Amino acid sequence: MNLYFRFFYIIIKNYLFRRRITANDESLLDMRVLPTDLDLNMHMNNGRYLTVLDIARSEFLVRTGMDIVFFKNKFGGVTGGVHITFFKELNLFDKYQVKTKALHWDDMWFYIEHEFIKNNIVTAHAIVKVTFTKKRKRVAPQIVIDQLEDNIIKPVAPKYLEELILGEMDMIDSVKKSNKEAAKI
Repeated sequence: MNLYFRFFYIIIKNYLFRRRITANDESLLDMRVLPTDLDLNMHMNNGRYLTVLDIARSEFLVRTGMDIVFFKNKFGGVTGGVHITFFKELNLFDKYQVKTKALHWDDMWFYIEHEFIKNNIVTAHAIVKVTFTKKRKRVAPQIVIDQLEDNIIKPVAPKYLEELILGEMDMIDSVKKSNKEAAKI
């Protein structure tokens, strides 16, 4: 329940005091680990990281003006995948920031990069693959970008993202093959 309060607080704050950025900029979201974020090991639960990512992406959406494009066009939003690596734990009442940026986009997906940062140290790193939809069909990211009033340059995909995408494609092919074989049984 506390995440609803955090979510609405962040969204309302950004609507009232919109600190506009472009899709080429990074946003920094200040957060704190609360008791309801903890797991049995008394550090932030790995599932909580994913929920915080949703909040950080929503804040990025509002600050870049993509929310206006989203509502004006009656788009939906879909997360297609998440890759997260944990480096250091976040403990009770730790202050941290979530840095969010549009790492790259292609014909189907935005690749959003998130870093959890405590005391200038990256404690977790995530890449989230997201897209907009309309009437259950994907909307090419460039269509969204073109509706923003900024001069936005498409970022070049870093090598680690290219390799992640290729690895994911191999995994998807493997799962599809396995599912086909299982359907025959």
